[in-house]
Formats: sequence, structure tokens, C-alpha cells
Amino acid sequence: MEWLYFKGETQVSDPLLSIEGLTLSFKTRKGFVRVLENLEFSLEKGEILGIVGESGCGKTLTAQTIMGLVKTPPAHIDAGKILFHEQDLLALTERQMTDIRGRRIAMIFQEPMTSFNPVKTIGWQIAEMFRRHKGMGRKKSLFMAETMLEKVQIPEPGKRLHSFAHEMSGGMCQRAMIGMALSCNPEILIADEPTTALDVTVQAQIMALLQDASRTSGTAIILITHDLGLLAHIAHRVLVMYAGKIVEAARTRELFDKPCHPYTKALLASMPLPCVGEKGKSKRLPAIRGMAPFLGNLPSGCAFHPRCPDVTPACMEKKPGIVNKTNTHWVRCVQ
Repeated sequence: MEWLYFKGETQVSDPLLSIEGLTLSFKTRKGFVRVLENLEFSLEKGEILGIVGESGCGKTLTAQTIMGLVKTPPAHIDAGKILFHEQDLLALTERQMTDIRGRRIAMIFQEPMTSFNPVKTIGWQIAEMFRRHKGMGRKKSLFMAETMLEKVQIPEPGKRLHSFAHEMSGGMCQRAMIGMALSCNPEILIADEPTTALDVTVQAQIMALLQDASRTSGTAIILITHDLGLLAHIAHRVLVMYAGKIVEAARTRELFDKPCHPYTKALLASMPLPCVGEKGKSKRLPAIRGMAPFLGNLPSGCAFHPRCPDVTPACMEKKPGIVNKTNTHWVRCVQ
């Protein structure tokens, strides 16, 4: 698909990361449940790719699969490839993946307070990255850990080097997590809701750090979030996920200017805006009716049809295919 390799107006023939037909299932007592289906997207050097969708749609699972953090079993890769520099990550052994994970592909997890080891100091854990992947000794690795804490604007980095996660605020833990993720200058950084539960000022600082990494080091970023406003400001392209599938993909401006999928339109309509309704009264935000479907019992046809305001009989019977709106914008919809 040509749309995979576009950024701006330039076609990229050799993406840094390419997901091709990734399909994943989990084994349950009632059989296999498909949780990701035929995912296809790419990422190029220095690009910020946003992934948005409701909780449970498969955003975090996609990131964990790229990182090789999904246990098989109970998970099972039904089909597809994850190509990193043309090397299929799904074909690597755990030992081979360990050499890539953290050094060349790093991840910022949703909950920094619980992602750190509670019985090891922050400095020890960041220093471990330099010992494991750079072969540094104890003294030099601790010095580099302190340098990283300073880089991510943690006050008194020498003191915080000896702090435990529970002794730091959520914002400081998140910055420390970013420092650890960036310690080996990874080619790809996956940020899974890096600003959740942080105040607006800290959110801005976190995003500035990520943008700086993208600009100065050429680090490609996959940004997973519920915040469409955030993606509007920093992402080059956006993928919209629903029930384990990508339902729309486009350059950011295209997606916001001309959303095509009813689900994308509903997400954008539910964004709070600084405006008021008639006679100065606040407007009620529209909500998406119903609930996201259970992946083990998806409705026939389009998975979104029970909640779709534009549903037709064809939506209930036919599984939607991909419709190319432009060479950089496609949608998975019957209409």
C-alpha cells in the first residue's frame, strides 16, 4: 500500500519500522479470541505517529507486541510481520530481542510509579541500561544516569539518583522513565499515554522532551493517547483504532479537516472546545452511544455499526474494506 510510506509530500521507500498484516489472538476457555486483526502501518526516522482509540481497542497491545512483551502462549501470532530494518522481530529469539529492546526500541509505560522496581533506586535502574547495553562500569553508568536525569529536567539529579520511585512525584517519575528510555538513543520510542494523570504544565514539559528527542536525535515516536488535541499539535500522522483494527489512517491535518469514518467523526465531536452555545449557554458534549464491543463476540458486518449514527443495512452484513480517499488517507468503511 502506497499510503504506508508517505510523510508530507515525500514517499519513503525504506521505512524504519513496517507492520504488515499483524493478526494476534488470545487463547481462552471458549477458544481463541482475535484481538488484533490485519494491522498495517509504517514509521520513518524522526516521525511522530499517533495512535488513538477507546480503551480496549488494541493500542497498548500493539505496542507490547512490537516490543516482544506479549507472552506466547496464551497469545498467538496468527499472521503478519513486524519489520525493523527489514528484520522480522517476530522471528527473533528472546535473547536476540533483549539486545534490541531498550537499546534500539524503547518504551515509556502508562504507569511510571508502578513500572519502576520499587526496591531499586531510580539511578540504579537507569544505570543498568548503560551497563547492559553499553558495557559501562558502575561508576560511569551512574554518572550517565545522573546526566540523563538532568537532561529530562529533574531538579537535584545527584540527589534523585538515590531516590526510590515512591519518593518522587508522578511527573518526576514520568520524566525519569523518559530519561531511562532515551538513555541509549533508541531509534524508536513508544510512548504509551505518557501524560495520563499529569497536570497541564507537566504534560507540556513531557511532550517538549519527546519532540526534542525527535528533532535532535531523529528518534521515531509512536504516541499512544486518548488526547486528540495533543496529537493535533505534535503528530505527523494518526491511526484510529477500533475493536482491534485500524479504521482510519491519515496525515494529521487531513484527519482533522476531513474525517471520514463515523467513529473518527464521533471522537472529534466529543472533544471539549473553548466555545459556548446560543445565548451564552455551554453546549453539551455529544457522546458515542453504547459500549465498545467484546472482542470475543463482535457484531456481524462492521464492528462499529451498533453505535454508528449513519448505519445502513449493508453495514450490518458486510465487513468493511479499505477505501483510499487520497494516497495519504484511507478509511475502513462500507459507505
